[in-house]
Amino acid sequence: MPAGTDATDSVLTAAGLTWQPVGRSAPTLDRVDLRLAPGERVLLAGASGSGKSTLLRALAGLLDETEGDLGGQVLLGDDDPQARPGAVGLLLQDPRSSVVAEHAGRDVAFGPENRAETPATVRARVPSALGAVGFPYGADRPTVALSGGEGARLALAGALALDPAVLLLDEPTAMLDPAAAARVVEAVLDAAATTGATLVVAEHQLGAWLDVCDRLVVLDRGRVLADGPVDVVLREQSEALLAAGVWVPGAPDPAPLLVDLPARARAAAGLRWSALSVAAPDGRVLLGDAQGGLAAGDGLAVVGPSGAGKSTLLRVLAGLDRPVAGEVDVRDAAGWTPLTDVARGSTALARRVGWAPQDSEAAFTARTVLEEVRATGAALRADDPHADDLHARAADEARADLLLDALGLAALRDESPYALSGGEQRRLVLAAALAHDPGLLLLDEPTVGQDRHTWAAVSGVVDAVRRSGAAVVATTHDPRLAARLGASLVLAGPATPAGSAAPDQQVRPVVEPGLPPAGRCNPLTLLGTALLAAVGSFGVDTFLVGVLTLAVTLLLAPLAVRRVRPALLRLLPVGLAALSVGWSTLLLNAGGAFSPGSGAVAGREVVRVLCLVVPGALLVGLLRPSSLVDALGQRLRLPARPVVAAGAGLLRIEDFGRSWRRMGETRHVRGLAPGRSPAARVRHGASLTLGLLVHALRSAQQLSVAMDARGFAAVRRRTYALPSTFGHRDLVCLASGVLLLVLPYALTPLLAP
Repeated sequence: MPAGTDATDSVLTAAGLTWQPVGRSAPTLDRVDLRLAPGERVLLAGASGSGKSTLLRALAGLLDETEGDLGGQVLLGDDDPQARPGAVGLLLQDPRSSVVAEHAGRDVAFGPENRAETPATVRARVPSALGAVGFPYGADRPTVALSGGEGARLALAGALALDPAVLLLDEPTAMLDPAAAARVVEAVLDAAATTGATLVVAEHQLGAWLDVCDRLVVLDRGRVLADGPVDVVLREQSEALLAAGVWVPGAPDPAPLLVDLPARARAAAGLRWSALSVAAPDGRVLLGDAQGGLAAGDGLAVVGPSGAGKSTLLRVLAGLDRPVAGEVDVRDAAGWTPLTDVARGSTALARRVGWAPQDSEAAFTARTVLEEVRATGAALRADDPHADDLHARAADEARADLLLDALGLAALRDESPYALSGGEQRRLVLAAALAHDPGLLLLDEPTVGQDRHTWAAVSGVVDAVRRSGAAVVATTHDPRLAARLGASLVLAGPATPAGSAAPDQQVRPVVEPGLPPAGRCNPLTLLGTALLAAVGSFGVDTFLVGVLTLAVTLLLAPLAVRRVRPALLRLLPVGLAALSVGWSTLLLNAGGAFSPGSGAVAGREVVRVLCLVVPGALLVGLLRPSSLVDALGQRLRLPARPVVAAGAGLLRIEDFGRSWRRMGETRHVRGLAPGRSPAARVRHGASLTLGLLVHALRSAQQLSVAMDARGFAAVRRRTYALPSTFGHRDLVCLASGVLLLVLPYALTPLLAP
């Protein structure tokens, strides 16, 4: 165990632990009693929604009493777990919610920084943790570019870097291919053996952990169903475990649930592709010159290692991304149609394609589970003037009810989609994707997080969809699902050139490709330059002085602009605001809007606003959260907690644009995008805005948990992995700011009449 930790200080106990979230009629945890001895290795099992993830958060001391009623007590030794930063490491179920930095290295460094370890020690921990989990990239890898499986490995590296006394892992291998999963298991065991840490692993698939864990705890509806040595529990209570939905090793695979879906009302379905080439966003080729297709009732499993591009291929087949080359066609009763033509219309695409993305929460569009499943059907009926609304509505509602019942969601029909467990959310997304009877169903890892019963339900629904005449494509690491789908498409991932060097996993300052000179400056320099230019704008006394000052600003702009189009988009609201000020000045002029000199006064105000805001608008796009945190914490010595929290918040704000696009894509595929009506577009924008607000609130809550899981809750003093430095570029940048400060005041007497 970690140096300086007494064995009795690492006993983790839960006594009478009860948790009932706000709005739920039954507790998620119900009088749970556990005692975890130092160094013990515990496997936590249970059905989907049984309370495993909630229990892990409770053991880490991370349940928020504003979100529910918490009873009982959790202690690490004699303390609250959160009173000892980094003593309990928690890997959350959703790796995306664990990201706290824009690059992999700084993300892993976050926990050791919170424990105020020396910068040299922090930097040494990063490559060790990344290497242990088999992270395939360097420390400079952008976290937004990671696949689900790669993100899971990064999140585990962040937990291992803490060397915690207790390590809590929530389905650490669920998103991984077998080779990566084996590497993760090995890394976890090595870390536990080296530090003597207590290990608690929540998993559905128990096989990889049975031989290395000495205790099995099984939850059922929030209560402890079984607790004891692994072999004893499996031998004496196997029937009870099977009845509870636990994947008991050696037991026969569950038979898929028999689901009776009627034959498709819209006959003929199919998908074909020719000379298809697909690339990742960074340009890596994932699939080249591929030929293939699916007829009605066919299935295809897309398999391959984490990061091979399975989700990217699915996006191409859904019409969301264009292939590098080749054609994709879909078939319906009218024949074969290019997917690019179909994808232009939201309802046209939804009639043919159902999509269940990996990020379940980004797919939600409604207030309740029932409304979520019925949403697309209602949109398609509203778009079809020839539909028999009463008959079509009754058929759609019957199909939705059937799917909710088959997937074990009927009792949750009035719950918020966000209140469901991870496995329940995946089943809800599946139901919503196929409730409107599409001819092609695209599923991204549909069986992740499912127990025996819910796996049987998911696979039974997939079988029923195929029997009804639809084609199914699913990305998966699940060999059972792949076998049921029949055909497989293997993505090997981008080839690694022979003799290529191992990725550099040392934490270093990241210089992004195409970064302009100002982008390499200290964030305080950028802020100072913007402030100097803003002060200089108050010296703009005439329209001509303002125009000349603005011209100099634009001449300097290439030093701060990476790409022209984003810069112009950033300046668009600035220009509109300046014109608004000018128009208001013109209307409020004492001599009248068209009196002599009124135009000059209005023009002066326009260019003054532009001189005030344009430099800052250009420079703010170069600020990076981690660098800003380093500068504020080290150079200005501001308190660590608000500075780090603000930096993490900035990272989430940068994600808002991507979240907006993801939500828009989901609505487009589901037939919920607006038509040409201005009123419909306004309603759509309002819906997206509300969705983004919900996402922001959820993201803030998840970010808080992720940060506290790595020791942030009790931070008083903090270190930083990298120094915040100044160089010659900073002097040049500040000189530019001084120029924009002085220029208006210098020009005024020179241009005076």
